[in-house]
Amino acid sequence: MKLKTIRFILKKCHKIYVIAILLVLIGKNFAQTYMQQFDSIPLSDALIKSSQIFGFKVAFDAGELNKVKINKYVTGNTEQEFLYNLLLNTGYYYKYIHDSYLILKEKNDNKSNFLQNYEITGTVYDNANGEKLPYASIMIPSMNRAICASDNGNFIIKNVIYDTLHLLISYIGYNIKDTIISLKEPVTDCRINLSQKLTKIDSVKIKGKKIEMVEFRGDADFATVINTSGLIDLPAQIETDIFKALQLLPGIRYSENSSELSIRGGSGDQNLILFDGQTLFNLSHYYGLFSTINPNIIKDIQIYKGGFDSRYGERISGIVDITGKTGNQYKPVLYGDVNLFSFNLVTEVPVTEKLTFIGAVRRSYNDIYTTSFANDLIANHTPQIKKEPNEIVIESKPDFKFYDYNFKTTYSINDKEQHSLSIFGGKDIFYNKYASVSQRFDITTIDSNYWNNYGISYIFKKQWNTSLITNLVAGYSGYINNYFNTTNIFRKESPGNYNSFLPDTNNLFTVTNTNKLSDISLSVKNNYILNNNQNIGFGILIRQNTIYYNKNADKIYVYDNVNQKSNFVSIYLQDQISFKNKLNIKPGIRINYYDVTKRVYVEPRFAARLNIYEGLSLRIAAGKYFQYLNQIISNQETSYNKNFWILSNDSTNPMREAEHYIIGINFEKNNFLFDAEAYYKTFNGIQEYIFISPFRKNKDFKQIFQRDNNSMPDLTVEQLPKMPSYYITGSGKAYGIDFFVRYKNKIFTSWLSYSISKCYNQFEQINFNAKIPSVNNQTHQLSLVNMVTINKINISTTTLFSSGTPYILSSDYYGTEIIRTYKKLPDYFRQDVSINYNFSISLLKIKTGFSIINLTNNY
Repeated sequence: MKLKTIRFILKKCHKIYVIAILLVLIGKNFAQTYMQQFDSIPLSDALIKSSQIFGFKVAFDAGELNKVKINKYVTGNTEQEFLYNLLLNTGYYYKYIHDSYLILKEKNDNKSNFLQNYEITGTVYDNANGEKLPYASIMIPSMNRAICASDNGNFIIKNVIYDTLHLLISYIGYNIKDTIISLKEPVTDCRINLSQKLTKIDSVKIKGKKIEMVEFRGDADFATVINTSGLIDLPAQIETDIFKALQLLPGIRYSENSSELSIRGGSGDQNLILFDGQTLFNLSHYYGLFSTINPNIIKDIQIYKGGFDSRYGERISGIVDITGKTGNQYKPVLYGDVNLFSFNLVTEVPVTEKLTFIGAVRRSYNDIYTTSFANDLIANHTPQIKKEPNEIVIESKPDFKFYDYNFKTTYSINDKEQHSLSIFGGKDIFYNKYASVSQRFDITTIDSNYWNNYGISYIFKKQWNTSLITNLVAGYSGYINNYFNTTNIFRKESPGNYNSFLPDTNNLFTVTNTNKLSDISLSVKNNYILNNNQNIGFGILIRQNTIYYNKNADKIYVYDNVNQKSNFVSIYLQDQISFKNKLNIKPGIRINYYDVTKRVYVEPRFAARLNIYEGLSLRIAAGKYFQYLNQIISNQETSYNKNFWILSNDSTNPMREAEHYIIGINFEKNNFLFDAEAYYKTFNGIQEYIFISPFRKNKDFKQIFQRDNNSMPDLTVEQLPKMPSYYITGSGKAYGIDFFVRYKNKIFTSWLSYSISKCYNQFEQINFNAKIPSVNNQTHQLSLVNMVTINKINISTTTLFSSGTPYILSSDYYGTEIIRTYKKLPDYFRQDVSINYNFSISLLKIKTGFSIINLTNNY
């Protein structure tokens, strides 16, 4: 490698790796071994002394162990190894049972079982349907160590020196499994079945476990995990939506009219949305009121709000990693739901013992049968026509419908190898025609808009041995948005008409907007487990994107017809190290090559978690991130899907980049959890598309763009420069603190989220490069969620408060400079309540209920 290249990489990495080196040096203090000198004391006293110093529990027969004298220096890297060396040649050994080391008399036939260096490979399953549970947590008390299963539910435990091992296995929404694994072979395979938590109440006592909805994964990057099975009990304006539920978390902006995720000041396109490893785009139905992800086919969701590790790239804000169900392995099932707007049907079929199928279809039915609820929704979210005095408006009823579908076939060769084919699609169709008649004009307008998503992926997951796990995803996905608007204005011959604005009797204005995005990718992620305290992740991503963008409104736009194509290659390497389960660090690096700019982009990453004492931990994360596929903000008057996708280049659309710096603290004890996280983010390369309305094409540009009466010579309209739509590029910053408090018991769970933040942008062309509020700036946001289960009834409430978001009150154009005035929308407050009742008719399980949205009728 050339010296210049090495210097370039070091320059990109130095900020973050200074922190990494410091924490590794600190970590050495936690990596010291167990050490103790014993000078001719009874074994019982040696055990008591060791337990007091190192904090473990022992149980033994003091009378027998008093007879054994210990005179030696004992060391060990773990409690197990230390105890083994202490008991070596004493005639005793230990077993770990119920959080204690039980000291037992050694039998002759047991001697060969010591220090065999056993290994365990296991898979975690749902006991009811045979679904593998990704990212399940496995606690090993004897090693004081916790590990996380893979995305296929597989886990590996190494260096077990005794023939039994105590495990605690947990997964959100499931009962904890407390089990002891007997080890008879050098490598032992085990299957762990977990059962879902079902809360039942009778007249005598409460049965069941705590209600769980939100958990934090306890590794270095601290992902947020959502219990998808409990989403149906939350109040919903139309239907259950996972993205709406995510907006109840701190750091994710809530919006009544959009399911888009704005994470810590970022826009929706700055988040990477993965479904079974495949990238998805523009996931919105019905003006964005809810997402296209069907909640009934989701098995697991991991959310990273920043500082994510080097497995993920291509986005500069957040990650939502969704794993879909594979289907019931034991019996065919059919389930679904219906509301006042749409229906949702899901089927799961075990085709053979190893082959499963799951399919889901969701569709609106307002084009077949219309409810008053659907009519109100359409009326509230259709752009309103501004009426003038003495004006007659003839408006047709808008036609709006949507559908989406998911199909997945999975072939499991065994617990360690699985092949899946997943298909996803969704489409929205909107059409409206209306006319207005006044003394001056006859206006006829037609609006037509449809957008759809699609994706197909092949997923291969395999655990090759007791060290290596591979996840391969090959996929093809995309997004299409077509918008057409035609407005014909017939100018009546009467005084007061604006001839410069409407020079002809018939004036036709047309707007056509087409944006197509396709994505072909191959991703391979590997996890190599060196031992219980260290594993290495590495992989490669190859991606090709094609974009077609046509924006035609009487030929005044920057881009009339653009075809773009890019190839992107990315490799990553990271190392996760645990020091005595006190300090967990994860340094990593991601290196990308983008053929459009012909440049290499280096992304150093680092995360660490320090367990201060039981239940209390401190974490930090930092990283650099690049994004080459961007959605441009366009402040147009027309079209719901105004923003469009574009590829970065060296000229009009630069590469976006961001840096994240995060520090957080977490405290959990019994039923209570408190979490706080402060963050600081910088953005570069963010853009706006300055839209010049086609309705101004005939107007005197001197009146629109002049700075003052003396700034321009007295030119005719034909001589004045035509100002086209164009891009501007700027930078931004976002910083704030997120708070999360949760309490849960057997029938009740409640959580409070609060965020205080600021996000602003700077553009040289806007307000002379002064700080302007980002469209996602929201100073305060608070949400309170309560859920209770009483017998067969589920009651939940949500309370939402947020300070107003900014909007553009006016924009004045002076050449290429823009002067904007901003105002804030009013503060937002809303309370919702939902009540559901569960009952059965024979084999049919039914949940019926209702939601009251905006209980206090606030506006």
